[in-house]
Amino acid sequence: MVVQHRGPFPFGYYLGQRFLFSRAYTGVRAQNQSMLWRLTYLAAGPVMPLVLLARKARTVWAKRCRVKEFVFALPLTLVALVVFVAGEWIGCLLGPGDALSNVE
Repeated sequence: MVVQHRGPFPFGYYLGQRFLFSRAYTGVRAQNQSMLWRLTYLAAGPVMPLVLLARKARTVWAKRCRVKEFVFALPLTLVALVVFVAGEWIGCLLGPGDALSNVE
């Protein structure tokens, strides 16, 4: 899959929006979960960006399509995954807050 974006916003704005969305999503989801689920989710948080990146890499490698583009995008992809997981982590820990109302 090739994704191109021509929006009027910078990468930092994108990261902020991903953080807010993931915090809102996981914050709402975690409200109905047990404390054991939350603790497990929080404990797994630090390794999740690498797990998600490995899944993406496995798919790209299996299809042997756009490998070069994937490799060139790795730094930005990893940053985006870290921010996304950080939002989930904060949502799980502190709840959604007003994150959803700030998602554009």
